[in-house]
Amino acid sequence: MTPTMVHRIGIAAPSGVGKTTLLASLLLDGREMLNGQNGRLTAENQAQSADLSDLINRIKGALENHHLNLGAINATIGVKNYRLRLGAGVSGPSVILDIMDYPGGIITGEVQDQNSWVRVQEHVEQSTMLLVPINAPALMSATTIAERAALSSHLAIEEVSVMVESWAKFRGGIDSEPACIMFCPIRCESYFSDHHNVVDESARLFQAVSTAYRDVWDLVRSNAPRAQIGYLPLDTLGSVSLQEARWLPNSTTGKLECQPTFHARAPYKFSPKGVRNLMVLTAKLLMEDTERQAEAQESRAGRLYREASEEVDRDRFVLWRWWLEASGQMDQMRGRAEQRRSELVAARSQLGTLRETMEFLRTHQMDSRYVAWNERR
Repeated sequence: MTPTMVHRIGIAAPSGVGKTTLLASLLLDGREMLNGQNGRLTAENQAQSADLSDLINRIKGALENHHLNLGAINATIGVKNYRLRLGAGVSGPSVILDIMDYPGGIITGEVQDQNSWVRVQEHVEQSTMLLVPINAPALMSATTIAERAALSSHLAIEEVSVMVESWAKFRGGIDSEPACIMFCPIRCESYFSDHHNVVDESARLFQAVSTAYRDVWDLVRSNAPRAQIGYLPLDTLGSVSLQEARWLPNSTTGKLECQPTFHARAPYKFSPKGVRNLMVLTAKLLMEDTERQAEAQESRAGRLYREASEEVDRDRFVLWRWWLEASGQMDQMRGRAEQRRSELVAARSQLGTLRETMEFLRTHQMDSRYVAWNERR
């Protein structure tokens, strides 16, 4: 028996933020973290593995050849459930990280598809962790009155708020499961001194996010007071710098939109930063939920073993017991009891191995980018 647990990670963000690149960064950095460890992070099936590998290859090729076109890299067509398998060894127990990617226009109305909208909403509600990717270049570059007026619409803050409130209400009603929400500014390569920038603008970024999303954070605190609220800025590409962030009217809607331009820089490698913190936070959340599920699985296996053993040892009339022995049914009962005992031992052993992998990730050293917002207020 190889137990597989499923943990959903939801994403609430409009188009153009970089949801798909975030997924590729998570897979790439997660694999590197587990190098030399008894653990693996892989896509669950061939099609998804090929899809994510192609995206990683395109990002690497763009950086290595100094030809960066984020629009071509990030385009998402249709709703996709990416299932990343975090497992112990080649055939050991595993956890499925179920992450849904989708065109951001589904939540803002540019894409009219009721069925897809319902799928996205349901996935978000059922997720123990919710990620809110934030367009950092847009947030940091809005300086004129017109740009600041257009910022909330461009970031889809109201649409994101609706999704977050729905998630918080659903999570707040389930005391037996953990809940965590991460506000993640994306493409922060130009705002931190740890990325060889002359000016450190990390404090201004944190303040900008705090101002823009404080009402969203308050929705979580009101509806899911036990939920962990975190702030985690991410470099999802690595070897890039922001060249300019121009606010231009959308050719279709006429709305002002931020259109950032990046250029590749040395060492011209796909090297995300901060994403490992996300893996550590995910592992901590999973450890909590895995323990709960493990106890339930062990309890069930133990109960079945006791029931099978009691069936063998139960008092019976002598003739009835003789008949059970002669007919072979007693041997079948003993066989069922032994099978249940083996399942109980295997469940404990395999879940222990999975815990070891989780523990390595959970105790991995985090950098200073992560802020527990609950403690920062």
